[in-house]
Amino acid sequence: MYTQTISQDLFSYCPPLTRQPDFDAFWEKTLAAAKAVPLEAALTPYDYPSPYAKVYTLTYLGADGTKVYGWYLLPAFAEQTELPCLIHYHGLGG
Repeated sequence: MYTQTISQDLFSYCPPLTRQPDFDAFWEKTLAAAKAVPLEAALTPYDYPSPYAKVYTLTYLGADGTKVYGWYLLPAFAEQTELPCLIHYHGLGG
């Protein structure tokens, strides 16, 4: 049986920063460009064969105006207006 121990060195490890000099300027420019594009979010009900989930297709415009597609799922029994959320982008999780 494999057991793993975590060294205290792991908790005190501080690698050197690799942030480029234009980091702040890059993000200011990028976020300003994204805010300039209207979101145009749309939810369309999707006929899903389960009484336990409400399913919608979701679209919105990305920062460069490209339409982004996704699924929006809710538990059918939920009556809250605010619920926890999980966003998963395929390919960004390893």
